[in-house]
Amino acid sequence: MSRCLLQTLLISYFYHEVIKILGISAFEREAAAAAVMDGQVQAAARESSFSRQSCDPSFPAGAIRFCLQETGWSPAELDAIVFYQKPLPRFDRLLRSILIDAPGGFQHFQQELPQWISERFFLKRSLQQKLRGIWPEGRVVPLAFAHHHLSQAANAFFSSPFEEAAVVVIDGPGEWTTTTIAIGQGNRITPLKEIRFPHGLALLYSAFAHYLSAAGAEHLLAHLAAYGNPESADFHYFYETIQDKLAALRQDGSLRLQLENFNIRNGAVVPDARRWEQLFGIPGRQPGGEWTQTHCDLALAIERQTEESLLHLAREARQLTGLPKLCLSGKLAQHGRLNGRLYEAGLFDEIYLPPTPGEAGGAIGAALSYYHIGRLQPRTVRSAGEVLHHGLLGPSFSNFEIERLLRQQNLRPQYFADFEDLCQETAVRLAKGQLIGWFQGKQEFSEHPLGNRSLLADPRSPEVLQRFHRQWNQDSDRALPTLAVLEEDAARYFTTPLHSPFGLLQAPLLPEYCTPAPDDYATWPLTRKRAFPKGAFPLCTEADGYARVYSVHWERTPHFWRLLRAFREQSDCSMLMNAPFCGPGQPLASRPQDALSSFQQLDLDALVLNNFLISKE
Repeated sequence: MSRCLLQTLLISYFYHEVIKILGISAFEREAAAAAVMDGQVQAAARESSFSRQSCDPSFPAGAIRFCLQETGWSPAELDAIVFYQKPLPRFDRLLRSILIDAPGGFQHFQQELPQWISERFFLKRSLQQKLRGIWPEGRVVPLAFAHHHLSQAANAFFSSPFEEAAVVVIDGPGEWTTTTIAIGQGNRITPLKEIRFPHGLALLYSAFAHYLSAAGAEHLLAHLAAYGNPESADFHYFYETIQDKLAALRQDGSLRLQLENFNIRNGAVVPDARRWEQLFGIPGRQPGGEWTQTHCDLALAIERQTEESLLHLAREARQLTGLPKLCLSGKLAQHGRLNGRLYEAGLFDEIYLPPTPGEAGGAIGAALSYYHIGRLQPRTVRSAGEVLHHGLLGPSFSNFEIERLLRQQNLRPQYFADFEDLCQETAVRLAKGQLIGWFQGKQEFSEHPLGNRSLLADPRSPEVLQRFHRQWNQDSDRALPTLAVLEEDAARYFTTPLHSPFGLLQAPLLPEYCTPAPDDYATWPLTRKRAFPKGAFPLCTEADGYARVYSVHWERTPHFWRLLRAFREQSDCSMLMNAPFCGPGQPLASRPQDALSSFQQLDLDALVLNNFLISKE
């Protein structure tokens, strides 16, 4: 062995170059930042946690500051900052969209053009200016851009416990791609097939949300669909109309929109309201308008169409890759009912959904794609147990910090030195029907609360149901709360085997926990259906007996697992209602002062902040 080669091997063995990357997503629905070191996510947060603006799309200055503070990095230590999409291809798509929709789209484009020129076309310069506002004396960090769908694919595959897997991304366009089938192997993601704008399943689904005035709250379609009547003439007509007049679905899962029935506005595909009213025989719902049975039947029709399209895509991905494992990401991966349907179909042995499959998760994906693909760094496949911690990446606060805040507020909490005693006291209160705010550890970086920033209650309590609806009936965009269940007890309640570590699955409850519907239920008016009791867990159960499930494992969130276990001892029930800890229209409580503000604003009985308990009694 030569001396030079020996030196090289010794250097490689004893010296490892640490690579630190900051990922950013911004200017869409949710902005976020993520810190990645050597392929491991160290911290991540949404900008809304710091701006206190729900779904804040603006440049994530607060989230970036948090990531640097949490990791202890200085800007000089960063190897790269990676934005989650490429600005020039996206600008190209917007320009070409004008031609598709000419002359209708030109006026909208003129209105948006100044902002696009300053913030998007010259995005690199704009980002550098904003970054200098955070560290004015710091060096210029190399700035890179990842393809939008590659960021989404990397968010799913590189954070999964799989060495290789099929990867499916169903999302908005980003640049041009709206749907991707790829194969992930080691540190590579290879696209195999794609659908390009202005076609795609997520675009069709969002168009229906727009028509029913649920844009940005697509989960409402699934909620309405549960009240739809699959035997009605309206449903069958709507379903056939979607297939014949709006979207041609092929066996390989590809979907082409019939563009004469759509408009393209500011890069988005929206319904042509006049044509849709002619096709469906009903006008689009106005914001704040009443829901009708016809709306529910239309929602059911698009839900069924979307389910079929997703299953076709999944079969195509299985056939193209030949792999029994799937990673799913993108906008539609947030859809619990679709995810549950995919699990029930049994097309794959294992399915992984990242905790944040939407826009915010693109920050993680951008950083991971740059590390593994841009820098050609090898990937260490982590165990499923390690992957489970990916949802807890945000700010945390010590007992000392919380105690200081409580003293400033002249509050006299009860302190529990033994956390088990705190769990027992909280469980007793929950079993008595109290509604409690629960604030522990690191804030979630996920689509749903994971037991660190949660509103908790006994899901069986009719009194809690009434109190909850009184407080949030004005917040029509709010999804039904999740059922948090001890993972080892899930089979007691649900018909299918469950592993839902991030609350991204809906599953059917066992028949004994559902109230059988009368034979004429389908003919009832919607108001009567909505008043019909939904079974043993009415606050969290959809009209058709499904519920969103978060399976709680002792390794992932030990504090929440201990509370659930204590509640089981008190009530013989292994589930709690788990809702986001925030007021109507607000982002999740990030800091103790946010939790205190929500506690004072809402009709809650108690608040737990780490080891402190505050009661309104």
